[in-house]
Order: sequence, then C-alpha cells, then structure tokens
Amino acid sequence: MWVGEVCAADEPLDAVSVQATLVPEFASGEPAETDRPAVIAFITRLHDAYVKAGKAYDAIGPALFPRGDELVAQHRRGLAEIVPRMQGHLERARVGPAQELGPVVELAATQASAWSPAGPGLSELRRTVPGLEEAFHQAPECTT
Repeated sequence: MWVGEVCAADEPLDAVSVQATLVPEFASGEPAETDRPAVIAFITRLHDAYVKAGKAYDAIGPALFPRGDELVAQHRRGLAEIVPRMQGHLERARVGPAQELGPVVELAATQASAWSPAGPGLSELRRTVPGLEEAFHQAPECTT
C-alpha cells in the first residue's frame, strides 16, 4: 500500500531528527584527533539514515492519492541533495585536519536538523486528501 511505503521511507528521516541532536560531547569542548572516531560515527549515522530513506523512496510506486507523486518526487530530490553533502562531511571527518572536526560536526548537525524536502508532506496530505487519513490508519507501517 502506497501510504505504508511512505511511512516506512520516512522512518529513517524521523530517526535523523533525533540523531542530529545527539552531537558527541568532547572532553576539551572542541574535538581533538582522539575524537575523530566519534565524529565519524555521528556523521555516518546521519548519512546512512538519508541513504536508507533514499532507497526506500526510490522503491515507492505510483501514488493512489492526489499530490502523492509530488511528495515522493520532492523527497527523492531533497535526498539526492543531502546525501552528497553528508558524504562530503564524512570525508572531511575522515581525512581533514583535527581542527576541522568541530565545524564539520556542527555543519552536519545543523544541516540534518534543518533538512526537509520541498513540497507537501504526508501530514499535510492526510489533512487535505480524501481517504488518505483512513489509509494511513490502516497501514501497519504508519501506526507502529
């Protein structure tokens, strides 16, 4: 069911909003070389969640509801933009100088916290598209 596929694809994105607030704490306030693994792990979690959501959105078929295809297309487009950004942050965290770790963490967290796709969201469509609210409540992926 289309709406269930959207809910399942949104699950990693919901996790990103929580993960973005879990910025690692560093003993000296600013990350040092010894903190590089924590920085890499943090950015990897963000990157991987976006990749997972992107794959799920790529697998969603045609919508059965008005504006549903627009929702999916906007999410795909937005994910196609944020994944390379997170990949770039991850590369900087892996090989950049230790003094860049703090700015990289801050930038990745800020971009993850602020990210949202253009276009309608599922909650907006649920309010405006007849039958979608009922389909939402019937989809196991949306109610768990």
